[in-house]
Amino acid sequence: MMELAYGDGDSILEYLARLGFPVENNRAKGGRIWVYLGKAEFGRVAEHLVKSGVEVRHYAEGRGKRAGEQWEVDPGKRLG
Repeated sequence: MMELAYGDGDSILEYLARLGFPVENNRAKGGRIWVYLGKAEFGRVAEHLVKSGVEVRHYAEGRGKRAGEQWEVDPGKRLG
Protein backbone atom coordinates (compact mmCIF):
# COMPACT_ATOMS: atom_id res chain seq x y z
CA MET A 1 0.00 0.00 0.00
CA MET A 2 1.23 3.49 -0.87
CA GLU A 3 2.32 5.76 2.00
CA LEU A 4 0.35 9.00 1.62
CA ALA A 5 1.91 11.08 4.40
CA TYR A 6 2.37 14.66 3.24
CA GLY A 7 3.89 17.44 5.29
CA ASP A 8 7.10 15.82 6.51
CA GLY A 9 9.17 18.67 5.08
CA ASP A 10 8.67 17.71 1.45
CA SER A 11 7.68 20.34 -1.06
CA ILE A 12 4.58 19.39 -3.03
CA LEU A 13 6.83 18.50 -5.99
CA GLU A 14 9.10 16.31 -3.83
CA TYR A 15 6.05 14.60 -2.36
CA LEU A 16 4.54 13.76 -5.76
CA ALA A 17 7.94 12.60 -7.07
CA ARG A 18 8.43 10.38 -4.01
CA LEU A 19 5.11 8.70 -4.81
CA GLY A 20 6.22 8.23 -8.42
CA PHE A 21 3.66 10.43 -10.14
CA PRO A 22 4.53 12.15 -13.42
CA VAL A 23 4.22 15.88 -12.84
CA GLU A 24 4.38 18.82 -15.21
CA ASN A 25 5.68 21.84 -13.33
CA ASN A 26 4.97 25.06 -15.23
CA ARG A 27 5.54 27.40 -12.28
CA ALA A 28 8.77 28.86 -13.69
CA LYS A 29 6.68 30.18 -16.61
CA GLY A 30 3.94 31.48 -14.33
CA GLY A 31 1.89 28.32 -14.77
CA ARG A 32 0.72 25.53 -12.54
CA ILE A 33 1.59 22.01 -11.37
CA TRP A 34 -0.32 19.42 -13.41
CA VAL A 35 -0.81 15.68 -13.03
CA TYR A 36 -2.26 13.95 -16.11
CA LEU A 37 -3.79 10.80 -14.65
CA GLY A 38 -7.27 9.43 -14.15
CA LYS A 39 -9.25 9.32 -10.96
CA ALA A 40 -8.39 5.64 -10.47
CA GLU A 41 -4.67 6.45 -10.43
CA PHE A 42 -4.60 9.79 -8.62
CA GLY A 43 -7.97 10.28 -6.90
CA ARG A 44 -6.96 8.80 -3.54
CA VAL A 45 -3.83 10.95 -3.39
CA ALA A 46 -5.82 14.03 -4.39
CA GLU A 47 -8.29 13.37 -1.56
CA HIS A 48 -5.40 13.01 0.90
CA LEU A 49 -3.85 16.28 -0.29
CA VAL A 50 -7.16 18.11 0.18
CA LYS A 51 -7.50 16.69 3.71
CA SER A 52 -3.94 17.93 4.35
CA GLY A 53 -4.89 21.47 3.30
CA VAL A 54 -3.63 21.41 -0.30
CA GLU A 55 -5.99 22.77 -2.93
CA VAL A 56 -6.53 20.34 -5.83
CA ARG A 57 -8.77 20.87 -8.86
CA HIS A 58 -9.97 17.97 -11.00
CA TYR A 59 -10.83 18.41 -14.68
CA ALA A 60 -12.53 15.21 -15.81
CA GLU A 61 -12.80 16.33 -19.44
CA GLY A 62 -9.49 18.16 -19.67
CA ARG A 63 -8.88 21.86 -19.90
CA GLY A 64 -7.29 24.39 -22.24
CA LYS A 65 -4.70 23.04 -24.63
CA ARG A 66 -4.72 19.49 -23.29
CA ALA A 67 -7.55 16.98 -23.52
CA GLY A 68 -8.06 14.16 -21.08
CA GLU A 69 -8.45 13.90 -17.35
CA GLN A 70 -6.08 16.08 -15.34
CA TRP A 71 -5.43 17.53 -11.90
CA GLU A 72 -4.20 20.99 -10.95
CA VAL A 73 -2.27 20.86 -7.67
CA ASP A 74 -1.92 23.95 -5.48
CA PRO A 75 -3.34 26.38 -8.06
CA GLY A 76 -2.96 29.26 -5.60
CA LYS A 77 0.79 28.60 -5.50
CA ARG A 78 0.84 28.63 -1.70
CA LEU A 79 3.26 25.71 -1.33
CA GLY A 80 6.89 25.17 -2.34
